[in-house]
Amino acid sequence: MMENTTNNELVRVISSSGLAPETAMTLRDKFTQLFDQAEIWKGKAEGLVVTDISQIREMQEARNARLALRDIRIQADKVRKHLKEDSLRYGRAVQGVYNVIDYLITPIERHLKEQEDFPAIQEAKRLDALQAERKKIIEPYAEFVQFGLDLKQLSEAEFAQALSNAKGLLELRQKEERERIERERAEQAERERIKQENERLKVEAEQMELQRAKAEADRKAELEKLEAARKAELAKVEAARQAERKKLEAEAAKKLAAERAAREKIEAQLEAKRKAEAEAAAKESARIKAEEAALKKAKRAPDKTKLLGFAQLLRELQTPSVNSEEAKMVCFNIEKLITKVIDYIAEQTDKL
Repeated sequence: MMENTTNNELVRVISSSGLAPETAMTLRDKFTQLFDQAEIWKGKAEGLVVTDISQIREMQEARNARLALRDIRIQADKVRKHLKEDSLRYGRAVQGVYNVIDYLITPIERHLKEQEDFPAIQEAKRLDALQAERKKIIEPYAEFVQFGLDLKQLSEAEFAQALSNAKGLLELRQKEERERIERERAEQAERERIKQENERLKVEAEQMELQRAKAEADRKAELEKLEAARKAELAKVEAARQAERKKLEAEAAKKLAAERAAREKIEAQLEAKRKAEAEAAAKESARIKAEEAALKKAKRAPDKTKLLGFAQLLRELQTPSVNSEEAKMVCFNIEKLITKVIDYIAEQTDKL
């Protein structure tokens, strides 16, 4: 049953390849035995399942099966390479034979085609010659010929019209160019005239500038002379003014010194009087404050005595004797609070 399955599979693959019967038979003979061996090992391998590390025999069988399948695959690859090399050599041989036959037949075929198409070939040659002739004629005007125009397909009248149009456009271009040259020549002449006129005006302007500069220098010299005289007069007036100012400042300083001395004398007298009054007022205020403090102290004396007596009573208080640690802690805190109260009474009574 396995052999039938193997043969059927090989037959299907080889038949679908489209090879010649002899080549197909060669492939079957070369690979059938290897395929059959692979199928046998496949059946064994599928029955090997290792689920525990103690299955030493099954693991060894798996290794043997893997190595056997590896050998079959290597042998199949060697057969593949050998057959492929034969196929390449066969293909090169077939191509070489075809090239010999093609080299023999193609020139004859081309010659017969030329004889068969003789009228069309002659017409094509005529059109090519006509194209070259018309291209040569219209070449000077090529810039004005419609792009892509097929000259050999034009009738004589159409070609003559195209040539005439191109010549007309060229003449128009040449006329425009001559007009442009004349216009530029006239513009150049006008620019030259303007340049000369500008140079003349520049010379005149430079001469006028020299005259203006001379007049300006003369005017400036006169102004400097007048300014020097004015400054001399001003210096004279300023010297007299400074002398008068110094005299007035000396007199004013003398007067201010006398007034300052009188003012300082009066201020010293006033300051002495103020200090005496302030000392008398301070003594009176101190006397009054002393009397008030003594009066307040006398009024607070009974209260101070009472507070101090209360503090003494607090000092004499004894906390009860207790046994538990909790109660002892309460008594300890009470003593601390009483001490704080006694300190507070002493602090406050000092202020009374």
